[in-house]
Amino acid sequence: MYVVMSGVVLAHVAAYVLMLTIGAYFVHWARILTGGRWQHFLIGAAGFALAALLLKPVINAGISLYTSDASVWIRAVSYALAAASAETGVKALLLLFVMRNLQHYQFKAMALCAAVGYALAEVVVVGFVASAGDLYLRLNPQVLSAVMQSIESVQDQQVLSARISLLSELTAWLMLLERLGVVVLQAGLFALVYLSISKGQLHYFGAAVAAHFLIDVPAAMYQLGQIDLMAVEMWLLVLVMISVSFIYRFWSELDA
Repeated sequence: MYVVMSGVVLAHVAAYVLMLTIGAYFVHWARILTGGRWQHFLIGAAGFALAALLLKPVINAGISLYTSDASVWIRAVSYALAAASAETGVKALLLLFVMRNLQHYQFKAMALCAAVGYALAEVVVVGFVASAGDLYLRLNPQVLSAVMQSIESVQDQQVLSARISLLSELTAWLMLLERLGVVVLQAGLFALVYLSISKGQLHYFGAAVAAHFLIDVPAAMYQLGQIDLMAVEMWLLVLVMISVSFIYRFWSELDA
């Protein structure tokens, strides 16, 4: 048991280190490609923090009210819709706020840098904080037991227990790939919001909300213990491939 847990811990630590290393490369690459400033990355990170603050009361007040087995899909859809709407709205406000002080030729560069900053903030919060918390509970059964007792919903207790029990070397590496894929997805979402603002066409904003919704529904279903992690990762891979194609056309064809 000790050897198994040591392997799980080492796998997660290695995944965290790789995340930081590759994240730093993303920032370096984005700065070279766009000539962007550090402020643009920090603005993107601040945007994620704002979106998280907006989502927390929504989740706590509304979505957590659904506790029956029959309402799992409602919980997943509610969370995904709230996240998609809040995050896309924050991205639009963020780009509008910053673009007021930039020359037109700088808009697209700033959007990419903000997307990278936003995505890396999400990597830290979701990839590090959330998964490290699960790992801590896995390594400390007494703490896990106390947390379980503090949860009133039996369903939520079962979901947490299942998620903790599934932690392994494989989930560590899947988490790494997932978080890196999210950087690509966020770049695509920011591109859609940018197009909505620069062209004055709301259907791009709607497309960004819809795309974010499609990303979050399976993720929420996994968090609720309803679908397998591998199914979520395969779906995200499909979305990443679509995003790569879209981002390439966006950066190569749209006038700077």
